[in-house]
Amino acid sequence: MAEKNEQNMTTDDKMKELFDLMDEKAAAGELDESAPEPEETPDTSPMSQSEAAAYEYSMMMRQYEAMLEDWNRREAEEQAQRAAQELADAEADGDKAE
Repeated sequence: MAEKNEQNMTTDDKMKELFDLMDEKAAAGELDESAPEPEETPDTSPMSQSEAAAYEYSMMMRQYEAMLEDWNRREAEEQAQRAAQELADAEADGDKAE
């Protein structure tokens, strides 16, 4: 039942519960504020942050270009179909006039 109750809690409720718990620990002397901060781990990834951002941008641009190409192709196909339909309609109207 506790799990179900947690799912219904808002973020504000969760934050209030967390701060209440921290206050209880501080009052009981269980909260050690003098504990050293954890050191940040160095970035060991093969790409720097700017390189990763540039790569992501490049991938997004490729996707955009592919989508634009596909849209242009579809638009050209639709125009060709409309032109063929108009030609067929014009020929049908021409046959009826005769």
